[in-house]
Amino acid sequence: MNMSGLLEFRVMPSGNAADQIAQHVRELVERAQLQPEAALPPTAVLAARWHTSVASVQHAMTRLVEEGVVRRTPRRGTFVRKREARRQQVAVYYPEDVLAPSGYGYIPALHGHIRETLAREGIDAEVWMDPRPASGQDEAWPALTKVATARRLQGIILPYTDWGHIAWVSKLGVPAAFCSSARLPQAVAHDASAFFTFAVDALARQGCRRVGLICLSDPGEPMPDGTRSEWGQAMDTCIASCARLGLGWRADWVRHPASGQFAHQPRADAVAAQTRYGYEAFHALWRRRARPDGLIVANDVAATGVIAAMLERGVRGGRDLRVVLHRNRGVSLFCPMPATFVDYDTAALAEALVGQLQRQWRGEPVSKVYIAPERREA
Repeated sequence: MNMSGLLEFRVMPSGNAADQIAQHVRELVERAQLQPEAALPPTAVLAARWHTSVASVQHAMTRLVEEGVVRRTPRRGTFVRKREARRQQVAVYYPEDVLAPSGYGYIPALHGHIRETLAREGIDAEVWMDPRPASGQDEAWPALTKVATARRLQGIILPYTDWGHIAWVSKLGVPAAFCSSARLPQAVAHDASAFFTFAVDALARQGCRRVGLICLSDPGEPMPDGTRSEWGQAMDTCIASCARLGLGWRADWVRHPASGQFAHQPRADAVAAQTRYGYEAFHALWRRRARPDGLIVANDVAATGVIAAMLERGVRGGRDLRVVLHRNRGVSLFCPMPATFVDYDTAALAEALVGQLQRQWRGEPVSKVYIAPERREA
């Protein structure tokens, strides 16, 4: 066994010795510097090497045994446990009760796939529903912080994330995976640029000459760190695709809410507000003298409102207007008219989130994963 990692460590007198030792050994195991079944030196040898007491080393090792990081065998010694022999516990964090039956169906569908994916790997999923008001959730949640610090969790998945949660969860010291537009290596996101490429190509094939858009994100809104958003870059792809195919594109055919319009709303309220936004945005677009003959709707919640407005105005899908709708596979979207759907697979998203944790557990490099859509005619 390579003992260099053990030799580099020395207990600092300013902190709790047992805590420092336990953290050091955990990190060696997580970075694969201590391999499964590797034997640790005797307690007395470690105490002398780390300039601390035998009692501190024993206390730390007892804690690591309880966590499943190491095992003790009488008269043989202390050994690193095989990871597959350890009980994995992953927290799935939600900032509100988005799993309630009255909520939007996408998160419950994604959560079901996350649980199934973890179960196949022999990993337990534990739901953590933050009960605090939305305005207070940008600060660390003490209850989750406590169990993460105690190493009772091997990972955290955030299927529904904003920047505030990313900031404090990233500091918990356990592997994490985010469903987010943030530029983080642990993140997973839908490939918005591919969505627009598919959508514009579909409209062009159907003979459209003028393209409009209704979406729920402001493409001009920067990220909290001041950089340009991925959504803004995806919009560039949309405009470039229209230019490539000779399709008309005008700023007044694009409808999106003001920045932060739906921020800090309970999810149930936000779903109703976003549906209404799609409804009102279509009415506003169709009242214009000059209007598109093809429409992209870049959110399935907004699409519900758009469909209602089209039916109310007697606009015939596939004849008066050709539409391309975003849809999440596994989530119902009633559309009683011809349309092209660009589908995202919720199962693939769940597998990508779990995969991000697995790469971190194996000590492999991670980079952001983008889920590609699939086009379906209906």
